[in-house]
Amino acid sequence: MSMFYIFLLRYEFYAISHSPSVSLVSRRTESSVWAYYHKPIIVMVIGVLVVGAGGVVSLVQRSVEGDLSPAIVPVCLTIGMMFIVVGLVWLPILRDKQKFFG
Repeated sequence: MSMFYIFLLRYEFYAISHSPSVSLVSRRTESSVWAYYHKPIIVMVIGVLVVGAGGVVSLVQRSVEGDLSPAIVPVCLTIGMMFIVVGLVWLPILRDKQKFFG
């Protein structure tokens, strides 16, 4: 496949004819909510998992004297919270983008 048609397939454009000189109609196909919001949802899930891992490590550190670094819990909690906040901020941006572009 040529790069022109791969570009068309990737961004869901429809060509009016096979000639590249003819303009394109940029209609978005009807897709599910998951197809549109999957990236911020995945980012938030990763954040929740990292925060959960930080909580588990914290419980293990308190119950057992181990060789775990004391800085690992705050690092896990901070990185997890950053992922959650990025996902939560990303959702309204996508909603506004969807309203603007139809």
